[in-house]
Amino acid sequence: MNHRQQHLLKQTREVLQQQVENLPADVSRQLHQARNRALAELAPQQSRLFYPGMRWAALALLMLMVGVGVWLTVWHNHDALLQDEGLLMVKEQSLSPEEIELLENLEFYQWLAQQRQG
Repeated sequence: MNHRQQHLLKQTREVLQQQVENLPADVSRQLHQARNRALAELAPQQSRLFYPGMRWAALALLMLMVGVGVWLTVWHNHDALLQDEGLLMVKEQSLSPEEIELLENLEFYQWLAQQRQG
C-alpha cells in the first residue's frame, strides 16, 4: 500500500468515525444489539470443536496411535529380541524337543546364510 492509499484510508476512517458519533441514540442502540446478537450466535458454533468429550477422544486416539506404534516396533524387531539369550532360554523351556531341534536347525541355516553373504 503506497502513501496515497494510506492517507485515503486514514481520511475514510476519520469520516466514518465522525458519522458513527453523530448517529441517533436509537440507531446506535439497535446496531449495538444487532452486533451482540450476531456475536452470541457465533459463540456456540466456535466452541463446538472443544467439547470435553472431544478432548478425551483426541487423547485416547493419540494413546492408541502410540500404543500401536510401540507394538509394531516390538513386533517388527521380534527376531532380534528372541536372539537375546534370556528370552531364548525361556522360549526353549516352553518348547517340545522337536521344536527345539527345529529352532536349532533354523539358527544354523540363518548362520550359514550370513556366512555366505559376508
